[in-house]
Amino acid sequence: MMTRRETVVQESKCLNCIAEVLLSDYSSVYYVDLVTGEYRWFSISEDHRSLQLEPMGTDFFEDMKRNTENVIYKDDVVTVRKALDRAVLAEQMKNGESRELPYRLIIRNKPVYHTMRIIRGSGDENYVIIGIRNVDTAHRAKEHTKNLETEIQSTRRMAKRDELTGVRNKNAFQEYRDCLEKKLQDRQEDFKVAVVVCDLNNLKTINDTRGHGVGDEFIQRASHQICEVFDHSPVFRVGGDEFVAILTDRDFEDREKLMSQMKDQVIRNQRYQIGPVIACGIASFDSEVDKDFGTLFERADRAMYQNKEDLKSMRIRDAVRSKQSVNRALPDSRRRKLDEWFEAAYTMAGEGYVFMTDMKYDCTRWSLPTVEDFDFPSEYIYHAREVFESIVHPDDLAIYRKAIEDVFSSSPELNRIWYRAKRYDGNYVQCTMRGFVLMDDKGEPEYFGGIILPDESASDRKNDD
Repeated sequence: MMTRRETVVQESKCLNCIAEVLLSDYSSVYYVDLVTGEYRWFSISEDHRSLQLEPMGTDFFEDMKRNTENVIYKDDVVTVRKALDRAVLAEQMKNGESRELPYRLIIRNKPVYHTMRIIRGSGDENYVIIGIRNVDTAHRAKEHTKNLETEIQSTRRMAKRDELTGVRNKNAFQEYRDCLEKKLQDRQEDFKVAVVVCDLNNLKTINDTRGHGVGDEFIQRASHQICEVFDHSPVFRVGGDEFVAILTDRDFEDREKLMSQMKDQVIRNQRYQIGPVIACGIASFDSEVDKDFGTLFERADRAMYQNKEDLKSMRIRDAVRSKQSVNRALPDSRRRKLDEWFEAAYTMAGEGYVFMTDMKYDCTRWSLPTVEDFDFPSEYIYHAREVFESIVHPDDLAIYRKAIEDVFSSSPELNRIWYRAKRYDGNYVQCTMRGFVLMDDKGEPEYFGGIILPDESASDRKNDD
């Protein structure tokens, strides 16, 4: 008759034999008594045996808390501990639940992917069997495939993006056009779409006289302006200086307002030389007129060329008016006086954008940082109010106009005001403006000067009443 020790040894050998047969799908198996905490561990994996875990013990849960610090990857420790909590396991086994948990074991100083499957013992909810499977090869193959697919998708997206501007390119436009063509051919009565064709004026002249670097910058600024106006629509760069926007939904409903906004900005850009001049035309789909997308596009293209001619005529008229206004130019004596006041203000300011205006001749001198940051044509600008209005955020125009009108209507004071102004890169910056008025010997406003302080991190503020 065998002793107790011999019985235990024989039982262990039997369990090991059984485990080796059943471990074909698992690297390790735990047998755990949920009531007493006793457990046994079986493994046929050299990697797992290298972890030097106890083959058996009297408190599985305490041993696991200790072992997880050494053998579980740091980012997975909390998850594994939670999964192996006694109360959690007991509740799951009581409800007949089984679960599979992915995690990483540290084997030979490297994280190796595994899954842990927890199932209830047959006919007994007081013990569980935990099977641990090495899935590192399969997981990494899956990750590699996933990364490869991501790279492919990224490459495909990049193939449809214009490198210079970041908007969609000609390839993407052709794809989008084919999709629209099918919808137009269906003649759906509720399908509403408009095409806007844009063309950057004078790009060749800019490239020839100022270099392709400046030309590229103008293309980028043109793209930014188009995207900003049609901000709910896809925009495509279909040529060197050609862009197309496809308007649907909200932008289609607001198309007249948006086109007016676009053209107003272009006129200001041209008149004051503060930004790209973009000719644009729009056509809305009409099933009685448009046979296909090509017909719709041609109508928008013709409208764009008409706008280009209008802008050219407007430029000629503005040039004539500019020549006619030469007689009203600031006299040398007044310019010297303007410069004196400007230099005094600039010296005292020490920072920010400094300006000084001769109110009799409506001529303003700006500090060089202002000219550079806001892309003004010169340090000296006539009718600077209109020029600056072109870069003030539309929501802040009323505040700005009222403040300036008060100054030019003989008000000696200018309350501090806050507004947003657009810089050369198309981004708005929060500005604080403080100003003062100098009177002539008759008590009438003669010079208006001040400082504009930019604050890109500023939050919205209320303006002085």
